[in-house]
Amino acid sequence: MITKSLVPFVKAETPTIDLSVKVDRQGNFLVLKYEMTGAIESILMAEGDFPTRRIGLWETSCFEYFFGVPGQDYYWEVNLSTAGHWNIFRLENYRSGFREELAIEALSVSVNRSAFSLETRFNLSLLGLEKSEIELSVTAVIADQLGEISYWAVCHAGVEADFHLRDSFVIQLNSV
Repeated sequence: MITKSLVPFVKAETPTIDLSVKVDRQGNFLVLKYEMTGAIESILMAEGDFPTRRIGLWETSCFEYFFGVPGQDYYWEVNLSTAGHWNIFRLENYRSGFREELAIEALSVSVNRSAFSLETRFNLSLLGLEKSEIELSVTAVIADQLGEISYWAVCHAGVEADFHLRDSFVIQLNSV
């Protein structure tokens, strides 16, 4: 298991929270557990009782990760709301060929929220990539109650917040 902290792209926009992720590859599954602590009451969070597939989750607080196979142009983007809503997209190249990944019909999600913390855990089948090494970028879009948005990542590789840059896919997970 790998544990990493996410940092905001611009520190001046930082809400008073800490954000980290634990990443594990268990067989053909990728398991991510995001942990947010601090002043989470200042964060605008999605609500809902039953997690469903939705588009546009990045328009408010949203955990995201991107993964691909080293040396290949195609990659996937996974969006996960603070209420457990989700979606996954496949891209053929940098920001192009964007389409919903319909091979995934459900995502295993759990959300635990208290006054000072939020924990979300997501399990994703690696779509037949069990024999492939994968590279991963872990990110988040955090909206506060005033509508300000900050962009968080394990690694910011560009001069602007751009989660699609393959140089930011810095977590390497070997095949099983």
